Amino acid sequence: MEEYEVSLKDYIDVIWKEKIIIAIILALSLVSALIFSIMQPNVYETRTTLMITPRIAEELEGAQATATVPSFYISPETYEKLAVTNDILVGIIKELQLKGNSEELTVEALRSMMTPRIEMAEKGKTLLPLLTMKVKGTNPEELRDIADAWGRLFIEKNTELLSTRTAQSYEFISERFEEVSNDLRKKEEEKIKYMEENPLSTLQTELTVAKTTYEERLSMLDAKRRELNESAARLKSLEEEIKDEPEFLQWSAPSASWIVTAEALKNPTYFSLKESIIETKVFIDTTKGEISYLEEEVRKLKSEIDEKEARINEIQIILDRMDREISSLKSAYDFLSDKLLEARIAKEEQLQSIKIVEEPVVPQVPTGPSKILNIAIASILGLFVGIFAAFFKNYMEE
Repeated sequence: MEEYEVSLKDYIDVIWKEKIIIAIILALSLVSALIFSIMQPNVYETRTTLMITPRIAEELEGAQATATVPSFYISPETYEKLAVTNDILVGIIKELQLKGNSEELTVEALRSMMTPRIEMAEKGKTLLPLLTMKVKGTNPEELRDIADAWGRLFIEKNTELLSTRTAQSYEFISERFEEVSNDLRKKEEEKIKYMEENPLSTLQTELTVAKTTYEERLSMLDAKRRELNESAARLKSLEEEIKDEPEFLQWSAPSASWIVTAEALKNPTYFSLKESIIETKVFIDTTKGEISYLEEEVRKLKSEIDEKEARINEIQIILDRMDREISSLKSAYDFLSDKLLEARIAKEEQLQSIKIVEEPVVPQVPTGPSKILNIAIASILGLFVGIFAAFFKNYMEE
């Protein structure tokens, strides 16, 4: 049996023989590609780039380290996932009111338009992540708005993820600082009002005057009591003396011709003692009255002194308590003031930890569709299909 051998010349002959079919298929492919390219809307692309920077404290800590990614950063793959999370995409759709086929654009459709890419940029001895978001679509202005909204929402939603514990506690410290500040102000106002209603210096002056008067009255009372005792002793002595003195003197007349009156027989010593006794009793009664008055005065002054001392002690105790509360609030105020300053600095650093280094712009030159690429692909496919059709026709004929 004779073996049939196919040479290259046979293939060329088949192709040449069926060149019309090949040309027709190739022409149809080219025309189809051209029509398809013309009918397709222009595709534009814009982009925005973010840089995640370390905070000042972390830069200082890593100043002696070799070039490396800061410890607080997460992996590049995670950044790319965070870039197209559902909450960010939903926020973009709602903010821009994006529409797709007369309905609200879906998250999946928006995600297909966005391409995040992460790369590392060296800054000193530190490698900083650069996150670039490319957005493709047919509406140039809408693409710019999407990229701009994405940058803002990404910074807003992911800044907290990269923030320090101090920055995260800023709101709590701020509220607590405000509470302590208000409490301190109210307590100081309360102390001032209380001191106005209860003037301690005036009460202390009144207490000093009352004590001085009390000492004077007490000294006068002691003097009067001594005088009373002396008068009582003198009265007793006079009463003892008057017992030995007769009221009238015994008189022996030399003759009956003498006439002696009762007045002439009075004992002057007796009557002198009696007068002294009366005066002493009057003095004693007067002194007793003065003593009673002074005792009442002393009692009242002592009661007033005790009341003022108790009032002063009560005021002092309340003021001491207020001072302790104010001192405690001032300590808390100073502590929270320092912490608030630290938190505010950390917050500011936190807000600057993600920076936009490339703003999105409205693209002017379309990136697609590529007519030349479409025609080239159609040419290759049409040529292969044409050659396949030529050989198939030749095979069927034989």
